[in-house]
Amino acid sequence: MEIRLLAKNNPENRLKITHAGAVRSLISLLSHPDTVLQENNVTAILHLSLCEENKHMTTVVGCIKPLVRVLKNNTTSARENAA
Repeated sequence: MEIRLLAKNNPENRLKITHAGAVRSLISLLSHPDTVLQENNVTAILHLSLCEENKHMTTVVGCIKPLVRVLKNNTTSARENAA
Protein backbone atom coordinates (compact mmCIF):
# COMPACT_ATOMS: atom_id res chain seq x y z
CA MET A 1 0.00 0.00 0.00
CA GLU A 2 2.88 2.37 0.75
CA ILE A 3 4.32 1.98 -2.75
CA ARG A 4 0.85 2.58 -4.16
CA LEU A 5 0.58 5.85 -2.22
CA LEU A 6 4.14 6.97 -2.99
CA ALA A 7 3.56 6.48 -6.71
CA LYS A 8 0.09 7.99 -6.84
CA ASN A 9 0.87 11.66 -7.43
CA ASN A 10 4.64 11.93 -7.70
CA PRO A 11 6.33 11.26 -11.06
CA GLU A 12 9.78 11.36 -9.47
CA ASN A 13 8.77 8.63 -7.01
CA ARG A 14 7.44 6.54 -9.90
CA LEU A 15 10.83 6.58 -11.57
CA LYS A 16 12.74 5.88 -8.36
CA ILE A 17 10.48 2.97 -7.41
CA THR A 18 10.80 1.43 -10.86
CA HIS A 19 14.56 1.94 -11.04
CA ALA A 20 14.89 0.32 -7.61
CA GLY A 21 13.38 -2.87 -9.06
CA ALA A 22 10.13 -2.92 -7.09
CA VAL A 23 8.01 -3.91 -10.09
CA ARG A 24 9.08 -7.57 -10.01
CA SER A 25 8.05 -7.83 -6.36
CA LEU A 26 4.72 -6.16 -7.04
CA ILE A 27 4.06 -8.59 -9.89
CA SER A 28 4.97 -11.62 -7.82
CA LEU A 29 2.46 -10.56 -5.16
CA LEU A 30 -0.38 -10.46 -7.70
CA SER A 31 -0.71 -14.22 -7.20
CA HIS A 32 -1.09 -13.90 -3.42
CA PRO A 33 -4.52 -15.08 -2.16
CA ASP A 34 -5.14 -11.80 -0.27
CA THR A 35 -7.33 -9.71 -2.59
CA VAL A 36 -6.56 -6.47 -0.74
CA LEU A 37 -2.86 -7.06 -1.29
CA GLN A 38 -3.51 -7.82 -4.95
CA GLU A 39 -5.56 -4.65 -5.34
CA ASN A 40 -2.82 -2.52 -3.76
CA ASN A 41 -0.21 -4.09 -6.01
CA VAL A 42 -2.16 -3.73 -9.23
CA THR A 43 -2.93 -0.12 -8.35
CA ALA A 44 0.75 0.55 -7.60
CA ILE A 45 1.64 -0.93 -11.01
CA LEU A 46 -0.99 1.32 -12.60
CA HIS A 47 0.47 4.40 -10.91
CA LEU A 48 4.00 3.44 -11.95
CA SER A 49 2.88 2.95 -15.54
CA LEU A 50 1.57 6.53 -15.72
CA CYS A 51 5.16 7.67 -16.19
CA GLU A 52 6.12 7.45 -19.86
CA GLU A 53 9.59 6.13 -19.00
CA ASN A 54 8.02 3.20 -17.11
CA LYS A 55 5.65 2.01 -19.85
CA HIS A 56 8.13 -0.58 -21.07
CA MET A 57 8.01 -2.39 -17.73
CA THR A 58 4.81 -4.23 -18.61
CA THR A 59 6.51 -6.19 -21.36
CA VAL A 60 10.08 -6.33 -20.08
CA VAL A 61 9.23 -7.49 -16.57
CA GLY A 62 6.33 -9.74 -17.53
CA CYS A 63 3.25 -7.97 -16.19
CA ILE A 64 0.79 -9.09 -18.83
CA LYS A 65 -0.10 -12.62 -17.67
CA PRO A 66 -0.42 -11.72 -13.96
CA LEU A 67 -2.59 -8.72 -14.84
CA VAL A 68 -4.84 -10.91 -16.98
CA ARG A 69 -5.27 -13.24 -13.98
CA VAL A 70 -6.33 -10.24 -11.90
CA LEU A 71 -8.84 -9.32 -14.61
CA LYS A 72 -10.40 -12.77 -14.34
CA ASN A 73 -10.41 -13.32 -10.57
CA ASN A 74 -10.50 -10.26 -8.38
CA THR A 75 -12.42 -7.32 -6.95
CA THR A 76 -14.05 -4.81 -9.27
CA SER A 77 -11.56 -2.12 -8.34
CA ALA A 78 -8.56 -4.40 -8.95
CA ARG A 79 -9.99 -5.48 -12.31
CA GLU A 80 -10.53 -1.85 -13.35
CA ASN A 81 -6.96 -0.93 -12.43
CA ALA A 82 -5.53 -4.01 -14.12
CA ALA A 83 -7.37 -3.11 -17.32
